[in-house]
Amino acid sequence: MWNETEWQIIVDQSDAIEFDWHGVDQLGHMAAFSSYGRGVIPNLVKTCRQTYNALYELIEVLPECTDAKLVFRGPGRFDDWLAH
Repeated sequence: MWNETEWQIIVDQSDAIEFDWHGVDQLGHMAAFSSYGRGVIPNLVKTCRQTYNALYELIEVLPECTDAKLVFRGPGRFDDWLAH
């Protein structure tokens, strides 16, 4: 959950902060994305802090089960993502 100050940092991308956001494709498949610092965050995602926080609360209560697939193989650490 993001407070107003943190949300403004995310919207402005004025500081290095990790921000996770989600997208759904036309087939209904959901994806989780993680941006850090000035990484890409769609403007639609940054539209409303209250809506984002409400979605975050809904996702938090979902059961932990997945058929997730790691699709990015670039540089960086993925162990935290692979553990879930």
